[in-house]
Amino acid sequence: MRKRLIAFFLLLLCATLNSVAQQKNLSEQIRHYQSFSQQFAQEKVYLYFDNDNYLIGENIWFKAYVLMADNHHYSQMSKTLYVELLAADGNLVDQLKLRIEDGQCHGAFYLKPNLSAGFYEVRAYTRCMLNFDQAIIFSRVFPVMDAPQYHRRSGERLTPSMNIKKPVLPNKRPKQEDSDNKTTGLWQVDFYPEGGQLVAGRPNQLAFKATHKNDPSQAFSAKIVDSRQEIVGIMQSEHQGMGSVSFQPEKGERYRCIVEGEHGKTSLELPKIAEDAYNLIVNNMHHDILDIKLFCDQASRGDTMAMLITCRGKIYQLQAFINQAEALQFQLPKRVLPTGVNEILILNNQGQVQCSRLFFVRNEADKPDLIR
Repeated sequence: MRKRLIAFFLLLLCATLNSVAQQKNLSEQIRHYQSFSQQFAQEKVYLYFDNDNYLIGENIWFKAYVLMADNHHYSQMSKTLYVELLAADGNLVDQLKLRIEDGQCHGAFYLKPNLSAGFYEVRAYTRCMLNFDQAIIFSRVFPVMDAPQYHRRSGERLTPSMNIKKPVLPNKRPKQEDSDNKTTGLWQVDFYPEGGQLVAGRPNQLAFKATHKNDPSQAFSAKIVDSRQEIVGIMQSEHQGMGSVSFQPEKGERYRCIVEGEHGKTSLELPKIAEDAYNLIVNNMHHDILDIKLFCDQASRGDTMAMLITCRGKIYQLQAFINQAEALQFQLPKRVLPTGVNEILILNNQGQVQCSRLFFVRNEADKPDLIR
């Protein structure tokens, strides 16, 4: 009996030491995250323009605001803003270097008469922003038309023209890696599994964006079928080709999206199904509460884990928990989160991100006071 008690307490001690070691390792990784956010503060740039389209010979006037990403206060870090004007082929047409004072500056690009009509891109950034992903660089595309011509006899003004061989500005930046892009016939479909991947044996929410090559606003509908051609879900866009569908994939199964149209039937393969992986389901429809449901894998059962909620690189919520069940439920009041795009991160005991989810919060306490 005494040997059994000793063995039991030794086992309990080992489990406790293992849990303490996991918590220490996890805490260290979180401290690294916080330290990085503090030492390498991130800036954001927004440009406000005087028009939505321009003519050759006009000026593109703008006002620039340089803010700190974590709190949207005016930045005091950078003193120079770089603003670029690029042609449709990606070549640099003009560049301005503007002095930033109290987080603001202004300027203009003159559209010289020797320029061709087309789509032009305005990009703006500080030197500090180049330390991060190019997705944070401000970018906006404008149509630029030829200067108006006048009828020789009547003097009547003719409608400006824009003769463009390439109607869409090429994307010079790398594509996002969080979507699974598929193309078939006249449709291009991007798949966005909630939590980052489709997981077998669990309910999954699959968002999608379908773009018709001839009409980007066209409604999209399709069926999701398995290898037996049985329908497991219906995809129906709600706005601008965007929508979502819920279904529960099976282990070892492959699924396809069947699109039927006037040109016949075509199919797209859905993202690969993961087995025994993390899955995150977030219900953001409540006014004041955020519902979070986490499905964990078997391999990490009993491990210490953490859930982080961040916004603009700053940690707003941190909760450590033990992976004791296949499904874990969390509820969080939205009043503790800032207005904007927030992100949920699930970390294992090594501080590695297992799944993530973006969601938007509109906090009533963040509304500005209006002066009448």
